[in-house]
Amino acid sequence: MRKIAIFSISLLIVSYMPNSISVEEWFVATDMSVPRTEIAATSIGSRIYVIGGFDADGATNIVEVYNPRNDIWSEGKELPIALHHTVAASYEGKLYVVGGFREGWIPSNTLFIYDPLTNEWMRGKDMPTPRGALTAQFIDGILYAVGGWNGSPLAVNEAYDPLRDIWVTKAPIPTPREHLASGVVDGKLYVIGGRQGTLPTNLNVNEEYNPATDKWTTKAPMPSKRGGLAASSILDSIYVFGGETSVKTFPNNEQYLPSLDVWIERETMPTSRHGLVAVEAGGGIYVIGGGLEPGLSTSGKNEVFTPEDWRNIIHVDINPTISIEPANPTIDDEVKVTVNFATNTSGYTVRFNELERTGRTFTTNVTVIPPPSNAVVLPAITEHSHTYTIEKVSAGKYRFAVSINDQKPLTIAKFAVSANSIFIDVEDGGIKNVPWGAPVILERTIKNSRDTSTNFLSILQIKDERGITVSLTGLSGELSGKESRHLSQTWIPSLAGKYTVQIFVWESMENPRIVDYMYEIRINVS
Repeated sequence: MRKIAIFSISLLIVSYMPNSISVEEWFVATDMSVPRTEIAATSIGSRIYVIGGFDADGATNIVEVYNPRNDIWSEGKELPIALHHTVAASYEGKLYVVGGFREGWIPSNTLFIYDPLTNEWMRGKDMPTPRGALTAQFIDGILYAVGGWNGSPLAVNEAYDPLRDIWVTKAPIPTPREHLASGVVDGKLYVIGGRQGTLPTNLNVNEEYNPATDKWTTKAPMPSKRGGLAASSILDSIYVFGGETSVKTFPNNEQYLPSLDVWIERETMPTSRHGLVAVEAGGGIYVIGGGLEPGLSTSGKNEVFTPEDWRNIIHVDINPTISIEPANPTIDDEVKVTVNFATNTSGYTVRFNELERTGRTFTTNVTVIPPPSNAVVLPAITEHSHTYTIEKVSAGKYRFAVSINDQKPLTIAKFAVSANSIFIDVEDGGIKNVPWGAPVILERTIKNSRDTSTNFLSILQIKDERGITVSLTGLSGELSGKESRHLSQTWIPSLAGKYTVQIFVWESMENPRIVDYMYEIRINVS
């Protein structure tokens, strides 16, 4: 029967340490010149355009242009009409403003297109469904306008093609809502939060739209229920800011990672607001305008969020177990490496990522994200485990390294893969050549020349080129009178070199009477 041993390294239960921001992620830039709320905004090149909304006098057609490079605001070309609760997006150097409410809260279906090269607005084809408090994003050259309000919360999803100046109706969003936000990651639209008519109906719904299939998928809900919020995408993440209830505005800043379908709470905004906008420019997100109080209030706030990589702000104390099976693999074995750890509650998001190989080192990263602070979790030890299979590899020494959230230190296990066993009859003498790491089975036959029984001790001594003994093992037993017995003793070379192998057969260490001849051979390990 083949015996399997398990090699393991320490186990430590995960505890969650609250997020610790190592750098200041927010800074305050120059306020917008005209305080406003329920505005729209987008960027073209290095400029951010903030459009329409409510100012102190009501609905406005004001456009202000902000230059993040010098922190200066300037006047832009006014909208053809005053609009609030409209939405803006940019594509190929032009700015598109769609929907919103006119004076008197009349839902609009207008599409205005601004060209900064000519400094002129033009009309595009009207959107089929008049509505305000909607969201819109460009994906692969198509503008998707989703949700909104025209007397009731809408599930409408209409797509505009600028090249053909036409609108096409797409699959409606599963949850009708308005005052919602959205972001785009990897060609998919994520529609987040919003409400259904009144402030107490705030939602935390998160639904993904795939334009390629025209289908919606429900994703992990936002940790907080918010409407009147704003969102912006950077790389693999969507950041969602602000919002309101009937009694307060929100400072919340929550990050969504579509690849993991998980939310992370980030450093809150310096100033709570609703009816604001969030626009990415130069790696920062400019969170502009909005009301400081629920309902109709305005501000010119311009606060900039420069997100640190989430892997640097989440601290989980993990030292996983690494188990390797079999303990002494050969080149014919598949090596099973199991990574295991435990968390002290449920609710953690854990992803064991793919295995990578560089030379004789195998590495993997485990993503571990604690549950949000307001999540309901079970206070029970929860095991997390994954087994990687390493296909047959050549003989040699290997390392298996695990990182958590791509951070150091690494947990490392070492293992050696040996060649197939090599059998050598020491009675043949001479010089033998063997590969490094291959188990060497040294065989010989011993004989008791006496008529009476005797104990025996077969001593296997290995010396290196300097005459230093590197291995000394023994095998004992009893021989009957005139009995011959075949013996096998194993040596696994740990280093390349030239070795002398000697086998002595004595009665015992206490009585080193010679029972049979001493044999000596030389072995070259390479």
